[in-house]
Amino acid sequence: MTEQNMKKQGFDRRTVNKAAAWSVPVIAAAVSAPMAAASVVTQFDVAISSECVGGITIPLTSINAFGDPTFEIAAATGTIPVGTTFTLSSAAVLSAGVIDTGGNLLDVSLLGDGSLLITTQAEIVAGSPVTIAVPISDGAINTDLLGDYSLTFTSAPSGFEESGPGANSASVSNTQVTAAGAQVSVCAA
Repeated sequence: MTEQNMKKQGFDRRTVNKAAAWSVPVIAAAVSAPMAAASVVTQFDVAISSECVGGITIPLTSINAFGDPTFEIAAATGTIPVGTTFTLSSAAVLSAGVIDTGGNLLDVSLLGDGSLLITTQAEIVAGSPVTIAVPISDGAINTDLLGDYSLTFTSAPSGFEESGPGANSASVSNTQVTAAGAQVSVCAA
């Protein structure tokens, strides 16, 4: 359009330029809005702790004999979503059936390197932790299960992010010693 044609139709060059200038930010905002909406990430904070559960304390020592390595997965803040993964590693002989997850909140599968992949099957909310135990002894020591254990947060599902200061891993050691002529498993977190 020439300047004279625009004036005949009631437009001048300044009006057209103002309209064009105002439309650029509106179009840019409309294009970036869906991208911003798609990138919303829900944050949570995993807190993993370990301890030796059960067993007995040998008198005059701090040795926990026959205690089971146990881990607790908790949500320090937010909610740990379904599909969050953790890895239980050990030099001990592990299998999916060897650990006690206290119900069907966790799915356990054996990885190629001998460690276990643990996947949440239900949300873990703050104040309701999930416990994972490795039963070493039930009257007799299962020497295949003696060793150092480490539980580590591995990944969050799409749309979620672990972002807090909580402990993302914990370790427990369980070894066999001779005490007073008897073989004992000694657990230390």
